[in-house]
Amino acid sequence: LLLEKIKLLNLEDHVKILSNVPSSDLPALYQGALTFCFPSFFEGFGIPIIEAMMSRVPVITSLGSCFPEVAGPGALYINPNSSYEIAKAMDKLYSDQSLYDDLVRMGTEHVNKFHQNRTNKVMINLYRGLF
Repeated sequence: LLLEKIKLLNLEDHVKILSNVPSSDLPALYQGALTFCFPSFFEGFGIPIIEAMMSRVPVITSLGSCFPEVAGPGALYINPNSSYEIAKAMDKLYSDQSLYDDLVRMGTEHVNKFHQNRTNKVMINLYRGLF
C-alpha cells in the first residue's frame, strides 16, 4: 500500500525505503534527519527514540505506551492513527525554529538519564540494596 501511494504521488525519486541497515550506519541517518517521526502503536521500550535524541534530532511520536516516558519533554506527541496530526507536527517543526531548538535541548537533557554510565550506576545501587 505504501509503495503504491509513493508511485501514485510520483515520489519514487524522493522516497527511499531502507532495510537491513547496519547499526553502525544509524547515527549518520539520525543526524542527517530534520526530525525523527515515530508514529507507533506499540514499542518494547523506544530505543530508536533515544538514539534520535542522542543525535540531537527532535522527535514526533505516539501519545501512549512507553513513548512519553522515553521521550519526555523532548517530543511532540501525536495520535498514530491520524495522518493529519502527524503532518501538522511535521509542519510545526519545519516552520518554528524556536520549537525545534527547544525540543532538541529538552530531548538531549532528558535522554541523558538513559546513558549507559548512569544506568550502570543505578543498576549497581539497586543490586547492592537487595543484599
